[in-house]
Amino acid sequence: MTSDPEAGQFGSSLTLTCSYSSNLPVTNTNWFVNGRPVTETSRVDQTSSFAVNSLQEEGFYQCFIRTENGNVGSAAMFVSAQGEYFTCYAI
Repeated sequence: MTSDPEAGQFGSSLTLTCSYSSNLPVTNTNWFVNGRPVTETSRVDQTSSFAVNSLQEEGFYQCFIRTENGNVGSAAMFVSAQGEYFTCYAI
């Protein structure tokens, strides 16, 4: 998983991108923030991005990618708060 930007000010936008390499087509991607599902994130492509228009929440951001045969891959990023700023760390 990658983030753009890797650091910034809370309230600014953040885009997380989840990539998966496979010969099998990806059927959907699901995103979670601190274990809670994020709605409207299913896509059918090899790279799925999740845009946070106004970042307000520190914690774990996860993506789960499912292929047509049911295999699941996952990645996570921790968004850490330092005062009014955040930094993203790949896990």
